[in-house]
Amino acid sequence: MNAAATALLVLSLGSPLLRADHLALHNGDTLTGSIIGIGEGGRLSFDSPNAAAPLQLRGSALAAIDFQFTPPKDIPQSERIHLHNGDVLPGEILGLNKDSLNLRTWACGDLHIPRSVIASVDFGVAPHDLVFQGPQGAEGWSDNENWTFEEHALTASSRGTIARRKILPEQFILRFRLDWESNPNFKLYFCDDLLESSGDTDRYYFEINTGGLQLKRQAADSKRRWYSLYSSEERRPDTFPDNGMEVELRVDRKHRLIYIYIDGEDEGHHHDPIGEIPTGSGIMLESMAGGDMKNIVSSIEIYNWDAISQIHRSEGHKNTDVDAVITTESERYEGIAEALVGTGADRVVLLKNAHSDNPMRIPFGALSVLYFRQAAVEAASTSEFSLNMAARGRLALNNPTLTADSLTIEHPLLGKTTIRRDALMSMVANPPPASEPSE
Repeated sequence: MNAAATALLVLSLGSPLLRADHLALHNGDTLTGSIIGIGEGGRLSFDSPNAAAPLQLRGSALAAIDFQFTPPKDIPQSERIHLHNGDVLPGEILGLNKDSLNLRTWACGDLHIPRSVIASVDFGVAPHDLVFQGPQGAEGWSDNENWTFEEHALTASSRGTIARRKILPEQFILRFRLDWESNPNFKLYFCDDLLESSGDTDRYYFEINTGGLQLKRQAADSKRRWYSLYSSEERRPDTFPDNGMEVELRVDRKHRLIYIYIDGEDEGHHHDPIGEIPTGSGIMLESMAGGDMKNIVSSIEIYNWDAISQIHRSEGHKNTDVDAVITTESERYEGIAEALVGTGADRVVLLKNAHSDNPMRIPFGALSVLYFRQAAVEAASTSEFSLNMAARGRLALNNPTLTADSLTIEHPLLGKTTIRRDALMSMVANPPPASEPSE
């Protein structure tokens, strides 16, 4: 993937700097404006403020699109479906039988999905309880040094800190967007009660500067103040040409794990090996900007998090010849998931196994992960583009056509699928398949 395509995975969730559609072309050109539509054959019509008439672009010239996007609220997504090609569909399961699964999605409507293309189902992924969303203004923030509130964002163009106390639950998800001018030089401290940039305490901080990204653990033991948990020199600011990134930190204090996502991409989970786990409940933003630098923080969201389910999802499917269920109590059962019965809170999955004449009845509320057997899985065909959608959805696609209301695609496993336009975040051209070596 070229640099322009990678750049447009940087999603403009509510940023005051990025409020239009952005195109990257294979020749390196970038365009900002409004996509009018994509027609048959992939020809794209684009309204640019710098052109007297809409531009007509060949689909083959397109490297990526970053759609103008506003995060929707309260999307139904209590389950998440993982397909064998790596695609992800958030939604609510309406039915299950020996052949298929019925899924209600916000982005794509009701889908009838063959079981043969499904790898697994995550349960209880949402909704998480929203603890904080902002910034909306100065209320609740303290110890402000050189930060200002502009357009629902916190902005600093010089050195300074700002803090918020007693905001983090024990297990939590922390999301925010960082934009910058010139280069960023920014730290976010969390699990912090000290809320000062100097001094020995137990806490974490996430940092980005010209050297890349880091996650560090500060220890109260002054013999060694900082421990590196994660570092990436490849994620330097110059790899984000749109000067912005989405950061998500999932903190499981019970199991001493921190999960990092950058622009929706999984950067792995990282274990805290140091003494007592930090118990602080505050956050602090620190700008180390100078000269023409500016740090802009927006779209801060903090949720309670059921971290147990995350651990189950990382275990994988141990016996791919059968279905397997992992419960919220870490129990694992194997067999054949025959059906979904009941409605509402009374829904159960019937699991037939070799140890009982009657199928087990596992309540939906007790499910963490359902793995489907993988016998005779067919490889998915190649796709032209990869699409990122609201609520962390992801789809491969071919032959896209776009109107003012929807995107219609050919999916390699699901066939023709229609997606509402306000669910679209970014679309990136996939590299062509490697050619077979000549004999």
